[in-house]
Amino acid sequence: MSKATATVKVRLVVEVKVKSAWGDDCTVGQVQAQGTREAIATVTRLLTDSAASVVQVDACAMTLSREPAR
Repeated sequence: MSKATATVKVRLVVEVKVKSAWGDDCTVGQVQAQGTREAIATVTRLLTDSAASVVQVDACAMTLSREPAR
């Protein structure tokens, strides 16, 4: 008797809070690029010990917020 196996691709939306902070001299492009890399690295690290892996990243949407200056 043979054993059946399967590989399934699942499309998810995951929200990741990045821990980095950027100063006033950073452009929005820098923040988006660095934040996206950090978020993808975080998700990849979470999947490292499982049977899952990041196969493709289609898009990343980012919400920026700034704490008021003290």
